[in-house]
Amino acid sequence: GAQVFVLLGRTGSGKTRVGMEVYRKIGLPFLSIGQLARAEIAKNSERGKFFQQVFSEKKQVPDEIVIEMIEQAIHSQPSKFKRGFVLDNFPSSMKQVDLLDGLIKKYGLELNTVFHMYVPASLRLKRRTVKKRGEWEDPLERERFFQGNIVEVLMYYKRKKLLKTLQGAESIKKSATRLTQGYKRIIRAKRIKKSNKPRLR
Repeated sequence: GAQVFVLLGRTGSGKTRVGMEVYRKIGLPFLSIGQLARAEIAKNSERGKFFQQVFSEKKQVPDEIVIEMIEQAIHSQPSKFKRGFVLDNFPSSMKQVDLLDGLIKKYGLELNTVFHMYVPASLRLKRRTVKKRGEWEDPLERERFFQGNIVEVLMYYKRKKLLKTLQGAESIKKSATRLTQGYKRIIRAKRIKKSNKPRLR
């Protein structure tokens, strides 16, 4: 099935840049709920108006709407997502883990790896100072990310042997390379398995 990767990390860890670099390298789409929400706001759609209100009130987007947006993205461009995609900061709670599991089963996807991007606070602050246009005020990039259920999420995926830690202090290209190598290993393994299947004569 199509491969799903997850990037988890605090604001300033470089998730978006890694995701975009992965897309450049191997063409796996990067799904950022923040970016999808801002696109809806730019279109002034009904959903965009809802997001605008959520943002202005400093609230979080309901989980069910997030998973719905992911589904809509997959449906809107099936050829683009047929090999898989990279998720930005989702899931970040056990409820979201359950929702993602349901999505994976529904579409016959395969959760490949959950990457935890660890970055020292000093570097995150340095990166934030060069971020422009006030984007750090986006409620979807909440700074309290690692203070709640996220620890439970990380432990859950660690038990399932799906968790890997990326040192965010590494270059963006190096982090992206580690992710793309994981994808390529899976593809090679599947090709070998397929070639070793006995053929009917």
